[in-house]
Amino acid sequence: MKKRLICVLLVLCLFTSLLPAEAIAEEASEAEPAADAAAENSADALPPGEEDESAELVEEAESAESAAADEPAPEESPAAPEADAAVPEVGNTVEPAPEAAATEAVPEDGAGLAAEAAEPAGDIPEAEGDAAPADDIPEAEGGAAPADDIPEAEGGAAPADDIPESEGDADAEAGEPEAIRSPSLENDAEETITIETEGVTQYCIPADDTPSDELFTSYVNTLFYPDAGAHKSGNTAGSRLDGLEAQFYTLLKPQISKVAAGTSTDTAFVITLDKITLDMLGIQTTWTAEELGVASIIVDGSINQEAVDAIGDKPDYDLDLVIKALLADCPYELYWFDKTTGVETLCKHSLSATSTALTITARTYTFSFAVAYEYCAGNCKVDNALVTAANTAAENARSVAAAAPESSLYAKITYFKEQICSLVSYNDHAAQTESMPYGNPWQLIWVFDGDDSTNTDVVCEGYSKAFQYLCELSGVNCISVWGLMDGGDHMWNIVTMDDGKNYLVDVTNSDEGSIGDGGELFLRGFYSGSAEDGYVFRWIDRYYSVVKISYIYDEDMWSTYSAGSLTLSSTDYVPPSDPYAYPVLTPGEDVSGELAGVSYALYTFTAAYTGQYSFDVSSDESMICTLLDADLNPIISFDNKSYGGIGRILRAGETYYFRIRLRDAAEGSFTLSFSAEPVAELTPGLEITFEAESHERRRFLFTPETSGVYAFIPGGENWYGANLSGPGVAASVDPSDGEPMIRAELSAGEDYVLSLSCYAGSVSVLLRESFIAFAAGTKEDSAVLTAAPGEPLTLGVDVCGSADGLTYCWYGPDGAAVDGADAQSYTIPAVSAAGLWRCGISAGEGDECTVTFDVRVENSFFAFAAGTRDFEADIGVTEGETLRLAVEVFADDMSALTCQWYHNGEPIEDARDSACEAGPISFAPDIDIHKYECVVTDRYGNTRKVGFWLWHKDSGDIPALIARDAGTGRTQAEVYVNLNSTAALTVEVENASGDVHYQWLDEDWNEIEESREVSL
Repeated sequence: MKKRLICVLLVLCLFTSLLPAEAIAEEASEAEPAADAAAENSADALPPGEEDESAELVEEAESAESAAADEPAPEESPAAPEADAAVPEVGNTVEPAPEAAATEAVPEDGAGLAAEAAEPAGDIPEAEGDAAPADDIPEAEGGAAPADDIPEAEGGAAPADDIPESEGDADAEAGEPEAIRSPSLENDAEETITIETEGVTQYCIPADDTPSDELFTSYVNTLFYPDAGAHKSGNTAGSRLDGLEAQFYTLLKPQISKVAAGTSTDTAFVITLDKITLDMLGIQTTWTAEELGVASIIVDGSINQEAVDAIGDKPDYDLDLVIKALLADCPYELYWFDKTTGVETLCKHSLSATSTALTITARTYTFSFAVAYEYCAGNCKVDNALVTAANTAAENARSVAAAAPESSLYAKITYFKEQICSLVSYNDHAAQTESMPYGNPWQLIWVFDGDDSTNTDVVCEGYSKAFQYLCELSGVNCISVWGLMDGGDHMWNIVTMDDGKNYLVDVTNSDEGSIGDGGELFLRGFYSGSAEDGYVFRWIDRYYSVVKISYIYDEDMWSTYSAGSLTLSSTDYVPPSDPYAYPVLTPGEDVSGELAGVSYALYTFTAAYTGQYSFDVSSDESMICTLLDADLNPIISFDNKSYGGIGRILRAGETYYFRIRLRDAAEGSFTLSFSAEPVAELTPGLEITFEAESHERRRFLFTPETSGVYAFIPGGENWYGANLSGPGVAASVDPSDGEPMIRAELSAGEDYVLSLSCYAGSVSVLLRESFIAFAAGTKEDSAVLTAAPGEPLTLGVDVCGSADGLTYCWYGPDGAAVDGADAQSYTIPAVSAAGLWRCGISAGEGDECTVTFDVRVENSFFAFAAGTRDFEADIGVTEGETLRLAVEVFADDMSALTCQWYHNGEPIEDARDSACEAGPISFAPDIDIHKYECVVTDRYGNTRKVGFWLWHKDSGDIPALIARDAGTGRTQAEVYVNLNSTAALTVEVENASGDVHYQWLDEDWNEIEESREVSL
């Protein structure tokens, strides 16, 4: 108020110093009839509700007359207090941008006003000497009436269209306000022109890259959970602004909050500042021609465009400062703001000009905030339905948090994990076929929105953010981190438990069907690694295989969190003991129980001897069963609906636990069968002999002290099968294999179990250190090699394990040993024909193995069923039909090709051409298909086979559907395209019965949306 008072005092002092007291009195006396005339006409000329403003004009005129009558010497300026009292409150408005032009009247309901005390600039009458920048406001004599449709007293000049002036006012200054006239003007009849500029546009794209999902989560916390500890920003950034930037900040902030809360949908905000406000803010509003650098402000009856442009080119506020302050002080309320597109502002001027002065009577600013696509309902429009869904989801999340058990922190966060996994399913298609950048706030909403159509849209971000959100509501210290999991982008959680240590929680991979659905990635400590280099987690799965999963933090995590927050425990979390003793399992005695919700049954036992302990859970409901060690770390898990039970070798004297929990159902009952069988331990070099009963299975345990290759050699004639299982090993053998032993590379300290199936009689088992041989450069016991005709070819073997005392013997394609070929490699001097070469490696005492080499001679040739590009053809025939089968051959060397036809595996005599006559074909009850095959051999002995399947097309049987690439006729085709170019793929089918439905899949066998046509 002091600033405004000073401004008015200065203006009045200036005027009174220039005009004699008599002139002031005369001017005041002339104002009275004009004011009276205006009052008489205002009842008809003004819309309802504006009569009081006319009365105010009369009062102003009377006040001016009184001031002139009592005017003392000019230097005392007694009129200043009255003038100050007549100045209205600052006329600033902010409203959502209307559909029409920004100059239209403010809506009657006042929507968008920043403060109730703020009046539209166009509705504020001003005291003598002040500008009336908006339309529809009649003024006392000497003041401008720039708006249309306001009649004046009869006899007056009409400066605007169709507006008569008050009687006796013909010599008025055409409505020019005193405050925007040059003080040196003494010609009251000088012409005044008013216009509105097209506007000047500015843009701001903030550098803030805070993920919008974090902002939205915090906003929901602040809005619905004020006691949950969500951060609330103060006005620290806004309080540092001044001038025009502070004005914008003050008027925009409440409008932003309305949009965030869903009570407003428009994000284009209009702010109108009148001349009084601009003057108070120190904004220049009046310029002379000299200041604008133009010869004249009015040219040919119009305002000089160069003068207008000069004003537009004078930026007087910093848009970046305003947006940065808003983002700093209300970041959560701006969760809907698309910061990548930013803000666009349009500034329009309402101008009034004489020949020597150009004045801004009002400025209208439009701030258009871009809306993120998740919330967008059109240009600068927020979808209220989406915000409502967010509010509903927050309400549902609160219900989940409130229902969590309070018995322990472990029980609470386990409940959170189970609830999230029951609400959603992982979106494999989105994760594998689309780029999934983090920062989508709707991942969190989709978990809790209760909408079945969105519960499969969630990826790891949704699981992680939902878990963090529930933890925050419950006061649990939890953060979300992202980086790489086994080389793929992933987001997971770190939780600080009641023992003060940090543990990994991967809710995504704790869901049904995931790699850690048995609890292996929930509250886990790391196996190896570090926070800086990445952590590795390890366990043994239901197949006795070692599973190792690596997690590496993204670089951003180190600037977001402290090193202490990212450092994990090296041991798994151990839940506090329950207030009751766990039931004890006894081998041979079944136990039963009932489960509900996320509760579980936990049993314990101590292994009386080293042996095979088996667990079998029967239930109508799907249950997750987990064997745990003494520290409650998972050893192995299984689903009773997929695997009825599991067996595991356990050590004598060790304590173990067995846990059963529901997977999906609300409740269910179960029966656990628990049995144990002692096992004998194998020792290298020591043979065990025993008498087996009829169809007996014996198990043996071996725990190597050193890593290496070992051979398990069953003896006698009464065994018929052997299986070896253990970490990373699953092998089997029977006597008919020709190599009646199992070789495997084993790791020190791991347990391996040999199961031996026997008939009644004497059986033995021998274990000794051994070796494994591979084709050189591979890990296979066979290889295919190709050489040019007449060129040498070297064959070699690699040996793993005990290589001392090994002997080598090479055999040619005829099966005979090659003279002198007794080294680890052999070179064929000149390859002339295809054939199988073998290398026999022996360690003595029957410990032998063979590596096979399929040697071929370079002569690329292919054989297809005639008229196709397929190696097999399906042909429908009728009873008694005879048909001609033929093959086509393509080869580098077509000389000396030979063919041999076969029917149902038997060679057809004299059928050695590229074509063969088949038939007459007959079918019998036990013969419903005929197989013809042609074996093509080139001059080097390389072979190719083409098969023909003849089926009875009159039998009513529907043949197998055949689909081929339309371009090549093959069931598999390679299509080569240039980088960044496209290729059309088309298939053709045979033997179709009825409508054919197509679905294209990508390289990972995922369905491609909207691709159900014959072509892609």
